[in-house]
Amino acid sequence: MNTDEIMWALSKRYNDEAYAFIPQVRNGTGYALIPRTADLIVVGLWPSRGIELEGFEVKASRSDWLNELKHPAKAESIAKYCDRWWLVVGDKDIVKEGELPSNWGLLVPRGKQLIVKVAAPKLKSVPITSLFMAAIMRRVAQINIPCKEIKKIQKKTKEDTERHCEYIWKYEKERLEKDVKRLKEFEKELGSTIGDYWLDKAREHGKLFKRVANGDFNNLEDRLLTMKDVTKNIFKDISKQLSELSQNEKSNKNGDKT
Repeated sequence: MNTDEIMWALSKRYNDEAYAFIPQVRNGTGYALIPRTADLIVVGLWPSRGIELEGFEVKASRSDWLNELKHPAKAESIAKYCDRWWLVVGDKDIVKEGELPSNWGLLVPRGKQLIVKVAAPKLKSVPITSLFMAAIMRRVAQINIPCKEIKKIQKKTKEDTERHCEYIWKYEKERLEKDVKRLKEFEKELGSTIGDYWLDKAREHGKLFKRVANGDFNNLEDRLLTMKDVTKNIFKDISKQLSELSQNEKSNKNGDKT
């Protein structure tokens, strides 16, 4: 998994109302502290599951993890406020045996999900400072969409969808009306209506002509023979239709005489 895929998997793991999912949280606001950032902070909201603050460090490569090991104080600047601290990796082989700090948990990928390889122990966290609380709340404000804005987006989406559907309906209706008009003109010149028989035959001949055009036959002789057979069948169908028309005309004339 790359970093985006890891964050997506984490969002699926903590996707219900029992958690507040807050990515990219700094250790404080302003410039009083050396800025450090946790890739993710999750706050448990239900007493039944534990009101805990959990921090996550995401590593998608071995080199990124080795660099983290060289600077342990970076994570500690936020981990000290957390009840649990997790390392989340994009591949189980990123962390070698004995490298994981004893007070960290480890999440590794299984398919598109994340599973616990090492459970994160409960930590003795220090009280959250005003600066860290301000950093959390600022991040919440940045990623939160006000209900008013959500309603505006929903309204615009609905209007755009209705407008698009209306356009499609109008376009398809006009196209269908033109096709019906052409068909009626053709039937007028033909002197007969096109029933299911003719439609079935048209489909059959069309498929054969397409096969010939696409070169679905082994050689030129096969293609020509197929064209010959198709043409014979077309003439046979035309002759049959003409015969039926002639018989209808005779019947009509006999009916007029009587």
